[in-house]
Amino acid sequence: MLSASYQDQEPMWDSKRDLSRYPRGPRHPGDGWGMGPWGNVTDPRPAGTPGAGAYDPTTGNWNPNHYVINHGNLNSGDLADYHLYNGSNADKYNSNQDMTFRAGTTLKNLFLQERYQLTDNITLRGTASYSSRNSSSQLAGYPFSGTLAPDSPYNPFPGYETPFSRRITELPRTTWANSRLMHVDVGADGYFNFLDHEWNWDATYNYSQTRIKQTTSGNLYLPNVNNAINPILGPDGRPACADPSGGCTPWNIPAGPGATPQSVLDYVNYVGTARQTSQTSDFTANVGGGLWDIPHGGTLSIAGGFEHRREKGTFTPDPNDAAGLTTNLASDPTSGRYNVNEVYLELDAPVLKDLPGIQEFGVNIASRYSHYSSFGSTTNNKYSVRWRPISDLLVRGTFAKGFRAPTLQDLYGGSAQSFEPFLDPCDSVYGAAVSNPAVAARCRTSGVPAGYRQKDQAGTPITSNGGGQTPVPFNDVSNPNLKPERSTTRTFGLVYSPHYIEGLDITVDYYDIRLKNTITSVNAANILDYCYVQNVQSYCNLFTRNANGEITQLDESLYNLGSLNTQGYDVGIHYRLPETPIGQFRISSDSTYLTKYQVTTAPGAIAQDQAGFMDGEDGLYRLRSNLQLDWSYKQFGASWTVRYFSGLKDSCYSNVAPVIECGDPTYTNPWIGSYGIAQKGSVAFNDAQVRYNTPWKGAVSLGVNNLFNRQGPYYYNVTSASSSPPYNPQFDVGRFFYLQYNQKFDL
Repeated sequence: MLSASYQDQEPMWDSKRDLSRYPRGPRHPGDGWGMGPWGNVTDPRPAGTPGAGAYDPTTGNWNPNHYVINHGNLNSGDLADYHLYNGSNADKYNSNQDMTFRAGTTLKNLFLQERYQLTDNITLRGTASYSSRNSSSQLAGYPFSGTLAPDSPYNPFPGYETPFSRRITELPRTTWANSRLMHVDVGADGYFNFLDHEWNWDATYNYSQTRIKQTTSGNLYLPNVNNAINPILGPDGRPACADPSGGCTPWNIPAGPGATPQSVLDYVNYVGTARQTSQTSDFTANVGGGLWDIPHGGTLSIAGGFEHRREKGTFTPDPNDAAGLTTNLASDPTSGRYNVNEVYLELDAPVLKDLPGIQEFGVNIASRYSHYSSFGSTTNNKYSVRWRPISDLLVRGTFAKGFRAPTLQDLYGGSAQSFEPFLDPCDSVYGAAVSNPAVAARCRTSGVPAGYRQKDQAGTPITSNGGGQTPVPFNDVSNPNLKPERSTTRTFGLVYSPHYIEGLDITVDYYDIRLKNTITSVNAANILDYCYVQNVQSYCNLFTRNANGEITQLDESLYNLGSLNTQGYDVGIHYRLPETPIGQFRISSDSTYLTKYQVTTAPGAIAQDQAGFMDGEDGLYRLRSNLQLDWSYKQFGASWTVRYFSGLKDSCYSNVAPVIECGDPTYTNPWIGSYGIAQKGSVAFNDAQVRYNTPWKGAVSLGVNNLFNRQGPYYYNVTSASSSPPYNPQFDVGRFFYLQYNQKFDL
């Protein structure tokens, strides 16, 4: 059998939707703007120089003046053509107008599957697939900061090295990625008789390879930038590059976009290429069958197997990016590998059956031994029991130990940089220190001055509980010392299939999952909250501040956090209605109700229940539910699906006067200090699809997701990429139409 598919999805632009047009969403269009495209220079004269700045009356620190060139003025070497920067949006920039909200993608896929009956009881099989995905995304031009040489003709403070900054809006940063995935597996399976019972066996070899090529344009090549912005005066009295090779053209960078000819952009633009590869080879073998018949029960069965898996991967950044010669966020080359050997044994015993009150009673015991070259060995067992007191009702339960090993990317992903948005707990207006005396004391002890204000990328104090984007890149590093997660799982459930309503199945399952050494990505906001709010000292060593209290360096990574205990219920209702003259109807409902999501950030820390909160990356919904009505008639079909998300507690937009989008300004958030709380409502999305199966083994589907164009609430505690709107990434963005065609071929 051969099948092929093709998918083409246009990019979604921030500027095209009210939802994403502004950094803080449509309710606050003037907030969150960043560095502007006009030169912003810092007065370089010594502290105390009259007219150069002022001393902070609270901290005593010197605050130099900042000046922005008058828009459209090209005379950047004269301070008279600048005005004092006051942080207004007139001198800032809404970078969302230049950015993609979601990347455009093109996906092509081929799939081949074949089976061959070698003998009556041996079958050979194999599958192969190849897919290629191309994607493109865009960020606003780089927020560049540099220094003008004392003798640069573009320096309004001759004789001083003058710091300056501006966003290079003329040169948006575009990333093109090509990902190619190849997979092949071959194997055989069969059966034989042993001990008067039938046994099954299978053996399979799998090989997968992924190659990713990422090309970026719009970053600056720093040696060329420094050459262009610090020219000398030529014989004719005009600026000229000290090194004219390579097509250098002097760049009047403080003057803004109007002073940047195409020749300059061609000279300073850098196109970089990074490559990533990963490979997995895996061999598995399994055998199982009956041992003997249990009196008053069923057949005692046993199964066992072996697996050998090898994982390896590499990442090779562009050499100039890695060397810090460009404005692309730096990353290091890295590689890693590990091997896994596993064996398992499973025993299933149908102890009793066909007795009064015991239509079926059985137990299942399984054990798996795993040896990882990256961390060592582990053995995990599972015990489950099933009991059917009557034919319509099944009672089941499980107790299991488990683990999750860190992935290749977790261990050996190397390091990279990012401009992370966060809220500093020590901020004197919006931080937890405002209403939490313990946090305020910890901030003082760590050297944060009184009255400290967190500043955004444009150098102005933040204006909401959403915080701001860091003006300096933070480091994001993998962790080769990660340990595997350990889990204990308990489940208990019922399956009810009434004989008097054929086609109806109702399931109710309770789960209690406890994790230790939880592998968690800890971002800037988490690190600061764990340090100052939770008082976990190990996180306080991951960042540094300067004398003004500003964070100048921070290391984000993956860590084995303390523990997680999550509990809840899964409920499923599935009903296949009797066949009718107009077709077959099916109704299905699957829901999860979360009763507890208790996190302990470190040994000895206080456990915090986050169920019902927006936790920064994922919504921890009390209730999530999918309801579907499906109809099929001959080669035609249609379905209607409703996806429901319950409401969540979120951070206030502002819990200080004037209070904005805040139900309870005095509420103490259990894990990030006191920000107040805002209860956001539930939302449901409706999807519809019609389909047709062609006589030539093709399938055509036409559908629409979010038919009624519903929009979820805004969440200000969402951890998102730079300048992304405060919207839950699990929610739909607008109405989405699609047309899909799949074709299968018999070979």
